[in-house]
Amino acid sequence: MNYAVTNDIIRELIREMPDSIFDSHALIFRIMQRYPREYTRDANAVLENTAPGTDPITQHHATLGTRFSGIETIAATPRKVSSMNVRGQNTDNQEWRRL
Repeated sequence: MNYAVTNDIIRELIREMPDSIFDSHALIFRIMQRYPREYTRDANAVLENTAPGTDPITQHHATLGTRFSGIETIAATPRKVSSMNVRGQNTDNQEWRRL
């Protein structure tokens, strides 16, 4: 799939993260803030390909998390952390370390 939020965009935002340790929610918020059109294009593509009854936002963010794991400038830490998601709820997500 051709993503509007490219790996180059993700790498750029990782470089700009204020701390070297961050979580998926923080990176997703940064994508939404800096690249809202690209984020929305990808979200719409997920919506079109998501089965009825599946939460498209959760699916979109899961896809982003999987993509983060393929970015060579970060590594997953061995722990999950709880932080606020886009719906204002604290949920577990992956913690990352910038390399």
